[in-house]
Amino acid sequence: RERFTVSGGDRTVSSAYVRVGKQIAGGDLVIRLEDASGNVLERGTVPASKLIAWKIYDLWKPNGVWVGFAFAAPRTLKNGQTYNLVLSSSAGTQYSIVSITHTRDACGDCGRVYNYSWAFHDGTAEKSVDGGKTWSRVYRSSPNNLQFYLR
Repeated sequence: RERFTVSGGDRTVSSAYVRVGKQIAGGDLVIRLEDASGNVLERGTVPASKLIAWKIYDLWKPNGVWVGFAFAAPRTLKNGQTYNLVLSSSAGTQYSIVSITHTRDACGDCGRVYNYSWAFHDGTAEKSVDGGKTWSRVYRSSPNNLQFYLR
């Protein structure tokens, strides 16, 4: 999921999109927009047939596809409020997303720090391995973002 807090005023959105690829075919991809408490505000399903195969270690070639859904009605996301854009699928299905480095990324033992001006500072990508009961950052050493947008 991408957990984010709205800043710069209220935002009205009417659709959600993510860039994903499939590893192991199976179930459809479910995308949910939730409030901070996990209450579902919008929910859409992308059929597995709409997703293309993604070669996990071939990051520099075009992989994945932008998929999403239109909301039943426009939603106003309130300034200062936290929301979740959650991706899920049935057991045995594997989808992949390449996250975007969030802010400053230290390269461990190389002694360098990289600054990324394209960082989205209002959120971070998180993962769950227990069906959404608990969440942790995708990468512990550096915050990242999903490739997503709300329109």
